[in-house]
Amino acid sequence: MATVGEDADAQGGVPDPTGAGALLVQVGAYAAGLFAERAAALGLSAPQVKILRAVDAAPGLSQQALADLLGILPSRVVGHVDDLEAKGLVERRRNPEDRRLHELHLTVAGAARMDDVDRMVADHESALCSSLSSEERRVLAGLLTAIAIRPSGEQASGGRGTTRTAADRGHATR
Repeated sequence: MATVGEDADAQGGVPDPTGAGALLVQVGAYAAGLFAERAAALGLSAPQVKILRAVDAAPGLSQQALADLLGILPSRVVGHVDDLEAKGLVERRRNPEDRRLHELHLTVAGAARMDDVDRMVADHESALCSSLSSEERRVLAGLLTAIAIRPSGEQASGGRGTTRTAADRGHATR
């Protein structure tokens, strides 16, 4: 009988459904579906949440830099930003140093929405990790980070930039 993590060749070409890769896919699909449901409850898509969090963490990003940061095709970023702009959550501003570029910034309404987004993200993580102790969560985060960071030190596509907490943002700066 195959053990956890045994490769497909050792099992006669059948991938191990309990291997780390298969489990990551299964948990990832479950987590992504749950996240999409939570985002929809806020009137947002999952990519829109990622974009809001990235713009909040790094105001002034260009759409190209945002696409690179999040691992989303630039053409998709444009559509998502258009939708967020139509919702009054994000605005494009001309870059004062290069007028060909537009910087992305949260609007006052977008900054206010970040409290809901932060709460949703925290609730999502709590729900996903509810069966783990604090120490197990810390270890899991470390292991997942080790998987997500490529040997070159570059973060895997679709990775997340550093995001600020509500306390880091401070309501006075909105």
